[in-house]
Amino acid sequence: MMSNENKIMGVLGAVAGAVLGIVVWCLIGKLGYISWIGGLAISVFTLGGYMLLGKDVSKFGLIVSVVLMIVSVYLATRLNWAISLQDAFDEELNYDMSLWEGFKHCMDWAELADVTWRFYVDLVLGYVMTFAAGFSFIKKRAA
Repeated sequence: MMSNENKIMGVLGAVAGAVLGIVVWCLIGKLGYISWIGGLAISVFTLGGYMLLGKDVSKFGLIVSVVLMIVSVYLATRLNWAISLQDAFDEELNYDMSLWEGFKHCMDWAELADVTWRFYVDLVLGYVMTFAAGFSFIKKRAA
């Protein structure tokens, strides 16, 4: 059976969707929440982006989308920590830390504050929320 799938455009759509999902995740995080809506945004926008631009989804498209979702949740979680670190340094120490500096060093500060475990809890929760939100969609497409 011939597929109309355009893999290059699908990958571009999935990347664009993943970035949009990360933005939604971080906006929710900026409000002080870890929400399933961020996971839903990453999974739906990533898979939806692949489908929209790729015109169809094969197993290749699902694999690309799942890999992008895994990377996106990690990046979104780390960005949320970097934003929180940036805010804390600005408010508490009156130090204007760049987002890149916060992103680069957030694990160092987490280790120093003995809260590295909390980062991993947030990361696991993020994966659970993302894949729970996208599971039914992935299951339908894999069949």
